[in-house]
Amino acid sequence: MDAPPPADGMRRFWFLFCTHFFKIILLNLLYLLFCVPVFTIPAATAGMTNVLMKLWREGNCFLWADFWSEFKTEFPSRMFLWFAMQLVPMAFWFLPAFLGAKTVAFWLSLIAEAFILLIDAYWFPLVTTMDVSSAVSLKNACLLLPIAFKNSLAMLAVIALFYGVCYLLLPFTLPVILLFSFSCERLILCLRVQPVMEQWLVQKEE
Repeated sequence: MDAPPPADGMRRFWFLFCTHFFKIILLNLLYLLFCVPVFTIPAATAGMTNVLMKLWREGNCFLWADFWSEFKTEFPSRMFLWFAMQLVPMAFWFLPAFLGAKTVAFWLSLIAEAFILLIDAYWFPLVTTMDVSSAVSLKNACLLLPIAFKNSLAMLAVIALFYGVCYLLLPFTLPVILLFSFSCERLILCLRVQPVMEQWLVQKEE
């Protein structure tokens, strides 16, 4: 008699990764393709996150249908909100740098970028699973960041380690970046975000 699939944690991650190996590769390539015009990055990230959240919660997904349905949802508002967030680290860099404090500018912009990455890590799963607007989901993401502080630190470590290793080992990691990096990193973030949402938020019914 076959054992049931793991319900959570890294055991579930590896189960899904091995079971849906080629689907995860295709999703990564699809994401990169739809990020080519830079203004579509937030929509593409929402589409990829929707696929992976369904995969994480239900154990299966429809790659193109789930990606495309979320890609086109609230496209203008998500694009505006995402690009507005990217301005925050830039502001923390330019103002001190303009005043001659380049070292201060570097560290302030780095801290701001870390916060933005964490907000993104909560925001995109929220927009795919909450029956509220993208703006309200962004507010909820900002609230979850300090509420689930230990989880937020763990996610920051995942992001930093994942992309730090990919960057330091270039060009050897280029195939990994092209085939796995974004979809795998996002699937690990789903692992971290799903329990937090179950604890603090009411998700929409499918």
